[in-house]
Amino acid sequence: TMSARYNGTMDFVCKLDNGEYAMVEMQVIPEDHWDRRALAYVAAFYGNQLRKGGHWKDIQKVIGINILGGGKDNLNHWGDTPNEYVRHYKFQEQLHNTESMYVNKPRFVDGIELIQYSIMNAPEGKHTAESAEQEKQDWITFFKKAHCMQEDEVKRIIKTPAVLRAFDRATLSKMPKEVKALYDAEDIEYNRYSQHTQQMVEKGVKAGLLTATKAGLLTAALGMKKLKIPTDQ
Repeated sequence: TMSARYNGTMDFVCKLDNGEYAMVEMQVIPEDHWDRRALAYVAAFYGNQLRKGGHWKDIQKVIGINILGGGKDNLNHWGDTPNEYVRHYKFQEQLHNTESMYVNKPRFVDGIELIQYSIMNAPEGKHTAESAEQEKQDWITFFKKAHCMQEDEVKRIIKTPAVLRAFDRATLSKMPKEVKALYDAEDIEYNRYSQHTQQMVEKGVKAGLLTATKAGLLTAALGMKKLKIPTDQ
């Protein structure tokens, strides 16, 4: 539970039946050093479980789940590996895996895991039978295309009740005013961020062309001087 006066924003944390935690983070715009940022979130939550007078044995595993979207421009987080859409990280012992008492099983520090999904890399499957595959594809569609789907399209394609509820809750017209205001502010910030990035790219290209032009003229002038050709021609 959380105080109504608390206005912080975060994604969400689930406490599983076995006492462990799953910490879900959404990242829309691809950014540098996201892996470090995601690990910092999970590590901070893991360490903050220990309170004054508490015991180390009470600390539970934390599984960080990162859902990496594509934003309005459908950008890919893992452009170098288009065939990957799931990555699973653990702390693995590096020196004596082959000497483990558990044959052919590596040793892990079983406290933190990080699972990442690059939604734009996810394969497009069929929305067919009521099954785990159906549910998976419905969730992929939600995270990948919800922003551009019409209501009749959602009703026709999506079959999983939980995903239908997610679409319903994400409908702009049904959002609480304060949530809608935050969404609009983030939308403006996203556009500003994208415009700023494009301007920096264009500025960099122009600067590069200008530098290349100056360098080319200097090289030509030096060559003409070496050949004793007047440079005023």
